[in-house]
Amino acid sequence: MDWKNIYSKAVSFALTPRKGAKEETAIGLDIGSETITALELAGSGERRRLLNFTSFATPQDRKQLSGAIRKLFDGGGFPSRKIRLGIGGTSVLVRCITLPFMTEKELKSSIPYEAEKYIPYKVDEVNLDFHVLREIQTAGGKRAIQIILAAAKKDKITEVLELASESGLEVGVIDTHSIAMFNALQWLHPELASECVCQVDFDSHFTTVNIAEEGIPVFTRDITFGSFDICNAAAKKLNVGYDEMLARVKKLDWKDQKLKDAFYEPFLHIVSEIRLSVDYFEHQLQDGKSIQKLIIHGGLSQIPGFKDALEKELKCTVQFMNFLSRLDVAESVDKAMLEQNLQQAVVALGLALTRGDKK
Repeated sequence: MDWKNIYSKAVSFALTPRKGAKEETAIGLDIGSETITALELAGSGERRRLLNFTSFATPQDRKQLSGAIRKLFDGGGFPSRKIRLGIGGTSVLVRCITLPFMTEKELKSSIPYEAEKYIPYKVDEVNLDFHVLREIQTAGGKRAIQIILAAAKKDKITEVLELASESGLEVGVIDTHSIAMFNALQWLHPELASECVCQVDFDSHFTTVNIAEEGIPVFTRDITFGSFDICNAAAKKLNVGYDEMLARVKKLDWKDQKLKDAFYEPFLHIVSEIRLSVDYFEHQLQDGKSIQKLIIHGGLSQIPGFKDALEKELKCTVQFMNFLSRLDVAESVDKAMLEQNLQQAVVALGLALTRGDKK
């Protein structure tokens, strides 16, 4: 997406990386509430080269934040200041909706009116974009289309663009976190294209749930409860500080019954919200398909025993995103940093895989 057009079009969708494109490099930058991750990919097709990677704690002060990002790119590790940036949270909504069959021209003109049914904001407060997923037949035999509709608050778009400008960066593409997640899943795990898969990213303040059916993203939801909320609730229960609880949770010993009990109650809240999302999706399907696998990533997923606890509570197969399965890592990349932050780098990877700017 051309940087000049970002205000008129909030989101650049790229549900599949381009095939047959010549080798190019792309930088994905994920500015999370807890961690900033940036990486650079080279190449195209089934394998890419990871040329640069960095991840560090997000400064809470705005000036420190822009300064830290500027310092990162001034350091010379990344050769370009043109980035692909992600947005998420409650200011961004992504919905898969079904509409009567219509031409692209008709769809473009009707989207503002259709959007009013699905977003909690006034249409003039958001930037809208859509991507046609597929044509289907309704139960009554009529032609229809499924689309992904995205709405991003204009003030959020302005905020991230101003931050990029203050950091000395040029934004080539803005994409949603949920679509970036799906980009990474589709590219890293093509073997799952024929399955019904639930993908969950555990962030500090949000838990994002994506569901894909036969390679098509058909459901997404941001749950406003994340690792911060779990640790904060556990800290209050044990009457300790947040930082101390965070350190203890990262080395969670499930034999420590007091710590386990303090952690498990808020953990079950997230489990119940994931289960609600899955149940809602499955009950909307007319062909009776069910979720076959849960793919997890994000900081919380790295807690010892977390994956096993999810499998026990949700009664389904849970696996981590296989981040390095199709990446060749350059010698210059800090392997220890990469290994430590693999599960927190999925959104940045998906952003780098997003289709590039229009030339």
